[in-house]
Amino acid sequence: MLKSKSLSGVAKFSLYKDWKVRFANLLALPGYAVFTYTVAPFFISLPAAYPAGTLSWWLSVALTFMMAERQIMRDVAIKNIYG
Repeated sequence: MLKSKSLSGVAKFSLYKDWKVRFANLLALPGYAVFTYTVAPFFISLPAAYPAGTLSWWLSVALTFMMAERQIMRDVAIKNIYG
């Protein structure tokens, strides 16, 4: 195991980003489950996770649009780079 004193600042930053990704990826699965349960009542009869018109509902709608916008921008960037 490497001692943190022997690592440069760039190496420490890289290791920090590696650890951050590990935990962020673990949070993605429950996030997708919540998103699916939030969208599912539009198609099947389930009790709504967030009642329409509440602050939680509006935040969920805003975050959904932000997620879609990010995916579109990612697609555009990939198309520009790889054709």
